[in-house]
Amino acid sequence: MDNGISSGAPHCCNCGQLFKRNPRLGDRPQRYCENDACQKARRAAWHQQRYATSVPFREAVKKRVRIGRRAQGAANEDDEPAGESGPEPAPVILQLQAQLQEMGLLFTGMASHNTGIVDGVALAICLERYAERGRRLQQKQA
Repeated sequence: MDNGISSGAPHCCNCGQLFKRNPRLGDRPQRYCENDACQKARRAAWHQQRYATSVPFREAVKKRVRIGRRAQGAANEDDEPAGESGPEPAPVILQLQAQLQEMGLLFTGMASHNTGIVDGVALAICLERYAERGRRLQQKQA
């Protein structure tokens, strides 16, 4: 039975099986077979190599993780430790915080609608970029 794999076919770096090269790659090397687990390993290896060698990539990943944690409400090292919060805020402060939160939800909904982004982390990254752009515009005006 001929499955299209010759004895000189490459071995997958992840599973070790022989595989048929993808003809769409042309002369470019292929080291992983088409199995989902092997493709996941290929992407993880690329990410790890890129993270280790590219400072801009590493900073972008750290920023994306930080934004994602903030969006999920996770505590950061900069947050106050649990149980060490200050005095209870005044009712007017609580009302203002609720209004700001509602405005944030409104803005997030509008940004999601206008950009078509429905993923929370991706939307948080997008909003952070909008905020950075706003800060730059404000600095130019000052």
